[in-house]
Amino acid sequence: MSTIDYSYIRDIMHEINDTSHIRIEDIPEYKLYISQMEELFDKKLGSIEELDDDKKVISKTMIQNYIKDGLVMPPDGKSYNKNHIILLIFIYNLKSILTIKDIKKLLFPIINIAQSNEEKMDIIYENYIKVREKFTDKYIENFIDAATNIYDDFKTEELAKEWPEESNIIFIIFLLVLQADMCKKTAEYLIDTCLHDD
Repeated sequence: MSTIDYSYIRDIMHEINDTSHIRIEDIPEYKLYISQMEELFDKKLGSIEELDDDKKVISKTMIQNYIKDGLVMPPDGKSYNKNHIILLIFIYNLKSILTIKDIKKLLFPIINIAQSNEEKMDIIYENYIKVREKFTDKYIENFIDAATNIYDDFKTEELAKEWPEESNIIFIIFLLVLQADMCKKTAEYLIDTCLHDD
């Protein structure tokens, strides 16, 4: 049975982390129109190619729906400030795991701050990025260590005879999905039991 190339998995995880968030210094101090926000998100988080509306990282329709749902405050006229962008980044990072209802419940205290205090939002976001960076580095190393140990216990000479090359990647994917499922369910439980509706 051939071994898993953990350096390859590690590199993928680091690359995903590096390209899946917007740093505070990348957020303009000046106000943006909705088309400029679409451009910012696509440039920092999406593809270089021209994207259709349904493939955009964030679209005008999405932003308008988030405003209707109370996840983002309405623009000042037609322009959006840094607090709007920070809230949209949080939503972008949460929406693949949580429902809009759960995101609203989770972000409720932050939405209140965003409506009135840009300085506090900067601090919240800077701390979020710091925690994310620290956590991601530790998470990647812990995941690789755990996967290595589980794989060593899992493999046997008997199994090796029937073990195709691609099964190494299947093994890693199963571990990632099992972990994602546990994390998702734990997050949903905490939202339901520890956070109050607005």
